[in-house]
Amino acid sequence: MIEDGLDLVRPLLSDLPPQWQTVLALPLLVTALVVVVTIVANSMPAVDRLLRPAVVAATSVLGLLLLVPEYLATIAIRRAGRRPPAVIHLYDDGVEGLVGLGMRAGRTGLSALTRDRRLRRLLIVVTVGSILVVSNGASCAQAPAPACRKPVASWWEQTTRLVTDDEAPAVKPKPAKKPKPTKATAK
Repeated sequence: MIEDGLDLVRPLLSDLPPQWQTVLALPLLVTALVVVVTIVANSMPAVDRLLRPAVVAATSVLGLLLLVPEYLATIAIRRAGRRPPAVIHLYDDGVEGLVGLGMRAGRTGLSALTRDRRLRRLLIVVTVGSILVVSNGASCAQAPAPACRKPVASWWEQTTRLVTDDEAPAVKPKPAKKPKPTKATAK
């Protein structure tokens, strides 16, 4: 994933020399990721208003679908003239508990993420960091280890190489001053 993102970002840097394109591509990608995740995190209140009713409705429908097997088993057992075992009622209670939990979660929604700015910032940092770590770690999954270079390690080496190559030329030490001749050495 990180390689795909770098491929998308590099055309933006096409006017720069190639070594600078390589060095600036990853920071530009990270900046773009932060912007996109921030936009998504800040749009959470609107998404929350849309999702709350949908989650509540989906929870109700899922609960009904999960109760169909219990209903059919109970009908079959009663028609046979027996009483349903307690396990079936236990299943019914479990489904009701899950539906209640889903309903509460649906009504609460993403309100914690929409209200607390610190939590949103933490979510942004964790999301971007996770994307970078996971995609960097998975970048050499198909290629053999010696032939593949992880994007962040490659970026770091190229950045340090560029910085050390572009430094100001080393300052040459001043030549030692010649001692002034004294009367004793002048003779």
